[in-house]
Amino acid sequence: MTRLFLLFYIGVLTVLAAAWIIHGQVSQWQYGGELQRIVEGTQRGGVRMVQERLEEVELSERGQVLRELNEHFDYPVTTISANEVPDYVHGRLDGGADLVAYGPIVFAPLSGGMQFVRLGPFPQYKHYEDSLAGGMRLAVMKLQSAEPAERAALLKTLSDEFGYNVSLIDGTRLPEWQNFRFAQGDDIVFMLRESQGYVLSPLPGSDDVVLFGPFPNSEGADRRVFATTLALVLVMAAIAIAAMLRPIARQLKSIEKAAHAIADGDLSARVDTSRVSSARALAMAFNEMAGRTESLVRTQRELLQAVSHELRTPLSRMRFAIDLIDTAATEEERRQRLDSLDASTEELNALVGELLTYVRMESGQDAPTTEQVSLNGTVETILPGLMDVNPNLNIVVDDSVQTSGMLVIADLRGLQRVLSNLLSNAARYARSEIRVSCSSMATRMVIDIDDDGPGIPEPDRSRVLDPFVRLGIAEGPEGGVGLGLAIVRRIVNQHGGSVEVLASDLGGARIRTTWNAAVADSAIAMEPVKT
Repeated sequence: MTRLFLLFYIGVLTVLAAAWIIHGQVSQWQYGGELQRIVEGTQRGGVRMVQERLEEVELSERGQVLRELNEHFDYPVTTISANEVPDYVHGRLDGGADLVAYGPIVFAPLSGGMQFVRLGPFPQYKHYEDSLAGGMRLAVMKLQSAEPAERAALLKTLSDEFGYNVSLIDGTRLPEWQNFRFAQGDDIVFMLRESQGYVLSPLPGSDDVVLFGPFPNSEGADRRVFATTLALVLVMAAIAIAAMLRPIARQLKSIEKAAHAIADGDLSARVDTSRVSSARALAMAFNEMAGRTESLVRTQRELLQAVSHELRTPLSRMRFAIDLIDTAATEEERRQRLDSLDASTEELNALVGELLTYVRMESGQDAPTTEQVSLNGTVETILPGLMDVNPNLNIVVDDSVQTSGMLVIADLRGLQRVLSNLLSNAARYARSEIRVSCSSMATRMVIDIDDDGPGIPEPDRSRVLDPFVRLGIAEGPEGGVGLGLAIVRRIVNQHGGSVEVLASDLGGARIRTTWNAAVADSAIAMEPVKT
């Protein structure tokens, strides 16, 4: 799944990077034309003021007029011949434009078309105060020279020439910041109101202020850029997602097919991991789950078959004993038959207990809670009960076990159950002697339980750990139900250890279990494990 998420993550990053590039390209495309439109719209009034002044005088006097005009503008105002005008400008003018912004310069033809007015380059043509000051100063001069009664008509004319509203407002009601700017000597002051741009300029000789605006803005371009970018990104994202999901969907289809096969009863169905590269981890987990499910189902079937067989024997003896009770000739015979019935009941109870323990361990319900447990102390609690099984036993606890520093990292109940099962088995089959020993290497501890009984044949040593396997050495009630070693293996495996069945130097069997160990500082050095 990590690889799958990595592919999605890379895909998302790719889409985001592409979105950034697309946004930049769309913005450049949209704002390039939009900025040109805004510059042309805001400069229209100033250009016409210049055109009007230049066309009022003879050609020979235009130089003097240009010098006067440049005193009012913060950027150069010149005239050039038509041959010096870029072809792009001529093309726009031929298309019906009356002035053309070409970068930070505005061109407009004078009467006759042989000369052009050239405004710019602007020092900061995006800054309204810098780029618009010249034309607005000329407009204010016109209003100042006009009679008050004529100003209304002149304002309408100026509005038509500038392409946006030009009006007079009461200067005493301006915001504090604009009044402060005027007091500092600024005659052109920008003002933003309700997301619209305006420029204010005081009208000399009165309390009125000339208000220019609102100016053209890029709000429409912003919406177009957003809509275009969003549409392109969504289309590209849809294509990218489809390209990524198609092979993944095909691979998930094979997992779905295997799942349906298992649901239909084919527990051996598996996913071919070589054909699901993007979902290999998922396929491996699925196969592991399927294998575990198949194993559990097989174990349950075997368990059911074994249980039906194992329960039949004590139940048959119980029924037979019950039938014989009424036919007992003496009280002693009756007591013996009741004892036999009681023994069969105990055997049945032990069988059910072992079955429940094994089922809980197979289902993982009894997860071990590990702690540091004294091996010697655990063995000492188990030994007294062994004498009831075989009173003539000689039980030898090796010095390695009696070392106080030998600590096993295990669940106390689990360790007790393992040692109890192994020692009980050894006591059941031993002739005269049992030996308990241990050895350690690094952080691992090996516990060996040896007996001098008949031993376990080598071909049977692996299967004797399976549930309900009894080798015929001790059939009947004293032989157990065949779950003791299976439970031992399950507990040890839960602790991350292992179980081995070996031959003992005493002549019988050696059951070796491996555990995690914590050796205290006082512990003596142990010999390496010997097989």
